[in-house]
Amino acid sequence: EFFEHEVQAVENGTWADLFDTMVCGDDTVNRKPHPDQLIESAAQLGREPAMDIWYVGDSTTDIIASKVGGFTGVFFNGAQWDLNWLHTIFPGNQRYPHKPDVVVNDFSEFWALVLACLRNAR
Repeated sequence: EFFEHEVQAVENGTWADLFDTMVCGDDTVNRKPHPDQLIESAAQLGREPAMDIWYVGDSTTDIIASKVGGFTGVFFNGAQWDLNWLHTIFPGNQRYPHKPDVVVNDFSEFWALVLACLRNAR
């Protein structure tokens, strides 16, 4: 309910139609990095967790949730961290195994990835 109000407040509600479902932290028992919110989102769309569902996030907990839940993890690097820092926060070792499937640095990179996937699917 709070999030829906916030979405309506952004650019006079023009973003609201971009979302087919909305699940917030208080909509599930467990919060990220547990994948409950992602699993609930998929369920509301009539889907099971799958790698063809992308979860775009900008934090380590977002990527952990996506990988534990069985989704493709897209890290949005809006802070423009360099590659060394990305390797630091996502080491991919035994203790911290979760790494994003892909890193995008801005919306144009994300959109190019979407278009490339659509072309490859045809």
